[in-house]
Amino acid sequence: MINIYFVFFLSTFAMILLLFPVDIKPFLKSKFKRTATTKSKEKWEEIKPKDKNRIEKLNKKIEDTLIQGGFKIKISEFYLISFITGIIGWFIGKMLNNFLVSLLLFGVFAYLPYKYFSIIANSYKNLINKYLENAISIIIAAFQSREDLILAIEDNINNFQEPLKSYFIEFVNKVDKFGMSFDESIDELAVKIGHPIFDDFVKLAKIHYQKGGDTKYALLDIPEDFRDHKLIMSEIDAEISSIKILGYIFSGLVVGAIFFQRMTNYNYYSLLVNTTAGKITVFIALVIFLFTIRQIKKIDNQIKV
Repeated sequence: MINIYFVFFLSTFAMILLLFPVDIKPFLKSKFKRTATTKSKEKWEEIKPKDKNRIEKLNKKIEDTLIQGGFKIKISEFYLISFITGIIGWFIGKMLNNFLVSLLLFGVFAYLPYKYFSIIANSYKNLINKYLENAISIIIAAFQSREDLILAIEDNINNFQEPLKSYFIEFVNKVDKFGMSFDESIDELAVKIGHPIFDDFVKLAKIHYQKGGDTKYALLDIPEDFRDHKLIMSEIDAEISSIKILGYIFSGLVVGAIFFQRMTNYNYYSLLVNTTAGKITVFIALVIFLFTIRQIKKIDNQIKV
């Protein structure tokens, strides 16, 4: 019996090992690394946000995702939805008569609402990214002569595609009609757009708004940064896409093996579901499955905007 459980565990554990050699952080650092002078460090230091604890970071990440997806949901409502879906996962685990799996599925199902909102938000971001480089290039060109970001946007608002057009109209109205501060309004715009190069554009625009003068010329590098960013992301995606595909296939086999045993070898399935050793084995297999998915997600996040 021990040999059967050991083989089952070993086969699932081997799947995660395929992902361990994948570490593209050094590759990313070499691609994006820039020499920073003391003057440039001081320039960015004045608008560098303070460190936040993990709970604040988590809440901020959830709120940003909800905003980017266009959802009018409060953070408290989100947690309530997650708890309800987690209860569903708990009961599914109870059907397997496995307390450890119930706990595991509670966490998995509680995560599903965020995953859904994240998918919607990413679809918006992909649409925005199609038009963002062109829109920012137009704004920067107009800004060099107008020397006023609000006027540069107003002059070209009809040249923007949705949803960028609506976002920029809302930004202009908040500053012009509702008297919201420039920094607060453009920070909200940056959250909705959610692109790292646009974040750089926002930082430089805020510096110019505070200091004026020749700081506007720093914006001229932004269009080239967009092109470099797109090229680098495509190169990275090409390098690791095969690893991601293999990871999804093998992680799927972990869960599939359990259901396959139920259909083809019910006696073995009963051992996995009804005995203590079997329950522990299933729990470990599912942990490996979730860890594999997490590793793939971490890799995937490195190539997403």
